[in-house]
Amino acid sequence: MIQLNLGCGPFRAPKGWINIDHPASEFRDEVDADIYTLINDLPFRDSSVSRIYAGHILEHIPFEEVPDTLIELDRVLEPDGILMVVGPDMDRIEAIDHEAWLDEAMRVDNDGPPGIHHRWVPTAANTLSLLENEGFMAQEVPINALADSHWPVVAFTPWQFAIEARP
Repeated sequence: MIQLNLGCGPFRAPKGWINIDHPASEFRDEVDADIYTLINDLPFRDSSVSRIYAGHILEHIPFEEVPDTLIELDRVLEPDGILMVVGPDMDRIEAIDHEAWLDEAMRVDNDGPPGIHHRWVPTAANTLSLLENEGFMAQEVPINALADSHWPVVAFTPWQFAIEARP
């Protein structure tokens, strides 16, 4: 079983996961990723990956590149594989009036180095729509439901969304 932890940054997943980060990651000195590669060009065979965890990564990809990235994730996933997407939900951040995260989530910068800035403002709804538009069967799950799961989630804050998607 191959399990990928995409955009691991300083959060290396436990044994059994392949930790992947961008070749120009700002965290390269802090983390020993197993593989440094672009996630829209993964070095895995078609239908060879059981699970993909994409925690706080899609919003760091230019919006117009997200569909191609999702196509790549679909390519490597087994027919019964699972993609778990976790990210900040701007709607929830606004609803709880979390000022510090509101500033962070709204800070979109398409000129900064990879991994540092958001490239678009994510919500559960627009991320779910992106997944469905690329053919995934997707549903939102409560972030706290992942607390005792095998997914390498590092925080369970109320302003995050979690979406389980299948090819």
